[in-house]
Amino acid sequence: MNKIMKLLEPTKNRIISGVIVILVVVGGLAIWSISQARAKEPMIVFKDSMTVEYGAYTADTPDHMAIEPDALVHQERSIYEELAFDEDFLVKKSPQDGKNYFNTMNVGVDKIIIFAKNDGIVKSFEFEYEVKDTRPPEFNSVMNIDAPYNTVPNYADIIRASDIVDGELEVIISGDIDYTVPGIYTLEASASDINGKSSKHTFFVTVKEEIKGVVTKDPSSTSNSGNNTATKPTTPSKPVDKPTEPPKTVEKPKPVEPEKPSRPAPEAPTGMFFYKDYGNTDGCIAVMHTVKKEYVREWVSNFCDVNGYMYYAPRN
Repeated sequence: MNKIMKLLEPTKNRIISGVIVILVVVGGLAIWSISQARAKEPMIVFKDSMTVEYGAYTADTPDHMAIEPDALVHQERSIYEELAFDEDFLVKKSPQDGKNYFNTMNVGVDKIIIFAKNDGIVKSFEFEYEVKDTRPPEFNSVMNIDAPYNTVPNYADIIRASDIVDGELEVIISGDIDYTVPGIYTLEASASDINGKSSKHTFFVTVKEEIKGVVTKDPSSTSNSGNNTATKPTTPSKPVDKPTEPPKTVEKPKPVEPEKPSRPAPEAPTGMFFYKDYGNTDGCIAVMHTVKKEYVREWVSNFCDVNGYMYYAPRN
């Protein structure tokens, strides 16, 4: 019996070894099959996040920006046969309708879904992008406006601002001006687009001398201070009767140019003479109307420049 067992011992060992070999082979094949199945799935490596301009679009898709999905991925590091924004295009080969294109009409961070296909397997991936509005509103190039005596110009028809996407914008006019006192005034126009991007525009208004014998309508406010909405001009009121002869006033001597100004005075504007150096623009503007009223019979108008110098135009 012992001899028989000794004879069978090698056979038993060979059987066990054979079983082990078979298990190893089967396990290896299973692992290889799984790895091969996974390798067939598409894999996408995106480029860095993307920033696009607010309102970027094409003529045929006015609310979206046309871009190919291949431009968003590292093709050499990705595994795919086809890319699309529309899953049906990969599965059913139906035409893409563009509904999944980039939406650039909303400022902020957004995501877009991209579908990749490889070896018949379709998988979705998310790509993040940001929409920014970097373009402020633009004003037309109006710099100088003439205003008849005691008349408020219709600024809405003169000063205009627009945004390349939002279109025509509301314009706010600010600054101090008295339409009953002839002279040159500095005003500022401002506008903001739908995303809060704003611009400002400085312009000048010249209030003309009163033409005797011509009745002018007195606006509800001939002296503007603070903000005014250009799109809502004030409604004129009834004409105001004025005396045929102005009250007599004591003649004042015509102002002369200082002999030694505190700073070298620049060359005066055409038709005007240097009056006084107030040090800065704010100081000059603060007294400009008062000084003009003081010399209303000698001056046609007065003006403050950016250096704080006041000039006047004498009556002929």
